[in-house]
Formats: sequence, C-alpha cells, structure tokens
Amino acid sequence: LKDAFDDASPEDVRVERSGEVATIYLGQAPIVQLTSADAAAAGDANLDVHADSVAAELKEAVEAEKQRTALAGRILAVCLVVFFAVVVLYLWRRIGDFAERANGWLEDNPHRIPELRVRTLTLLNPAAFRSGLALAISVGKWVSQLTLVYLWLVAGLSFFETTRPYTDRINGIILQPFLALASRVAGSLPITVVVAIAVLVVAIILRVVGLFFESVREGTTELEWLTPELARPTSILVRAGLVLVTLVFAAPVLTGH
Repeated sequence: LKDAFDDASPEDVRVERSGEVATIYLGQAPIVQLTSADAAAAGDANLDVHADSVAAELKEAVEAEKQRTALAGRILAVCLVVFFAVVVLYLWRRIGDFAERANGWLEDNPHRIPELRVRTLTLLNPAAFRSGLALAISVGKWVSQLTLVYLWLVAGLSFFETTRPYTDRINGIILQPFLALASRVAGSLPITVVVAIAVLVVAIILRVVGLFFESVREGTTELEWLTPELARPTSILVRAGLVLVTLVFAAPVLTGH
C-alpha cells in the first residue's frame, strides 16, 4: 500500500472479481483479496457489496493521506521560506559589514593603493583607482544584496504550486534583458577585445585581493575568521582559485568548444 500510494490517486482504486475471490487494486498493486467468508463476517449481503465497501474505504484513506501529505508539504515550504529569509537577512548584514570594512580599509590605507599601469602606460593614478574601488564596492554591495533577495523570491515562489509559474515570468523580466544585452555586446566585439577586457578585470581583482590579504597579514585589517599568520596562504589560494575560474570560463570562448 505504501509503495503504491506515491504514484496513485483515489480514482485508481478498482475491484476485480475472479471466481469466488474479489481483489482490490490501487493502481497496478493488489492491496487485499476478499472472499465470501469476509463478506459474511462483515455482515454484508454478498461479496460484491463487501468489495465495493472496502474499495470505498480505501479511496477515503488514499484521499486523506494525499491531503495530509499536501498539507505537510505546504507547512514545510512555509518553514523553508522563513528559514531562507533569515539566511538572506544574515547574509545581507554580512555583505554590508564586509563592504563597510573594505571602505574603511581604503580610507585608512590610501598609500597602499597603487597606480594601475600597463607597462609604461599609466591607466589610473592611485586616487582614481581608489575612487574606482570604492565605487565598485558600493555597486557590488547593492548588487549582491539585491541578488540575495531575488534568489529568495524565486525560491519561495517555486515552493508552491500556485505561484510556481511566476518564477518563469520573473526570470524573463529581470534576466532576459541583461542576457540579450550581453549577447549583443559580446557578438559585436572582436574576441581579442573581449579577452583583453577579461584579463584587465582579472588583473585588477587579483591586485585588490592581494592588497587586502596583505593588510590582514600586517595587522592593519582585522578579521574574526582569519588570523594574520594565515593571510598569505589564504591569499595565494584565493587568487589561484580566481585564475582557475577565469580559465574555465575563458576556455570555451577561446576554443569555441
């Protein structure tokens, strides 16, 4: 009965008569066999009446179990939505704290911000680079926080059958314009320009990460989750991970496969 329940509904209950035996099925699974002795013990007039009575009870049991399972699923979905909301609020605050510490480090260590150079060509002086980093931190903070809210909203809607169709609409409204714009821009630029931009962005990120962990190693930036002794190896691991991720995403662009 338990095995047959998951793939069956109350409408799948049926009675099949074979000689003096009536078998009640739930889907393709035989649940119980009844004889005239069972009908007599239950006080029914004959086997057919008794089999129909047992089938009706089975339908009611399946329907009640379906309702109980659906209710448990809805309760679980509500609990998950509330739990994810708490996680989103926690991460929202952590992102804000991280952005605040990063801005504080930029303000306290202006001398550690280098100029951005490509060989002998100076692209950004330290002041402009510092302003760009501050802007990037602010934009990254809001983008990260809004992304968390967006993911929570999509996940919450997908938990409920009545609201599940709205996830596709939201994805189409929010993501489709950006995907279309990115495709057009990428298609209009030569591959060498795309690679050059990617290399420049990765180089800037690696530089910023290196400076951040170097400040942790020297003690100018304090982190609860990282000691100064582990700052340098952590910096190496993070930058190596960034390089590997870049190669994973760049390989299909360069090879076309």
